[in-house]
Amino acid sequence: MATCAFADRNQISEDSGPLGVALPSRLLGAIVTAPKVFLSYAHVDADKKFVSALHQLLKRDGIECFFDEVSLAPGDNFVLQISVAIDECNYLVMAMSRAYFSAGFAPSEWAAVLADDPKNERGRLVPLLLEECELPALIRALNYIDVSSAEKLEQNYRRIWQRVGRLEPNDIEQRSREIDDLYEQGRVEQALKRLLDFARDFAKREILNRLIAIKWQLERIEKESDVSKRAFASVDLVTQALNLKDGIISNLSLDVAR
Repeated sequence: MATCAFADRNQISEDSGPLGVALPSRLLGAIVTAPKVFLSYAHVDADKKFVSALHQLLKRDGIECFFDEVSLAPGDNFVLQISVAIDECNYLVMAMSRAYFSAGFAPSEWAAVLADDPKNERGRLVPLLLEECELPALIRALNYIDVSSAEKLEQNYRRIWQRVGRLEPNDIEQRSREIDDLYEQGRVEQALKRLLDFARDFAKREILNRLIAIKWQLERIEKESDVSKRAFASVDLVTQALNLKDGIISNLSLDVAR
């Protein structure tokens, strides 16, 4: 498969971003969009009451949340909407309880996040403990925040807000270079996952949706039996993804310059 790479780093000045686009120093590390949080919980009265209260607190403090009770309109395809919301969120907050881990749908929500990042190295999964319960092996290794009482929630809410109230890591140039390196190494799947994370933090929803569509197309192309057609189509789609990434960097630079 042909290699798609960014501009030669030797031709890029130290003051330029990884695409050769000048990035103002005050842009690096800046928060340019509001973080988005998906609230995952069991649909039982106690858990729903807690998540409703948490939603109000986060909303009050400027955090955009997907809370199915208010985010889904009558007639919505809830499976599709939830899938899109998980793809677009910066963080998935899981309200852990006995009911949560025995629920039919909830486990697939946190599993979708860990599928892309099994060790939760990006920190997208934020576990909250509503009550003592048996934790799955994949969750047991993660640090959680205790919210098992009203007092605990009041005591630890600041930790929750600090965790989901920022888009970290925010170093735009560093994250761009990581994506660049993965593409140059031919690790297209990993690079695209990083690019989707990057778009969630810094791009408009339209761009994120286009990248998600490219990801789906790349997955379908893998089933193509003709090796030449598969390689050609893959290169074309990767080039589209790189062009979108270039546009994200350019738009960030223009936004700060205004």
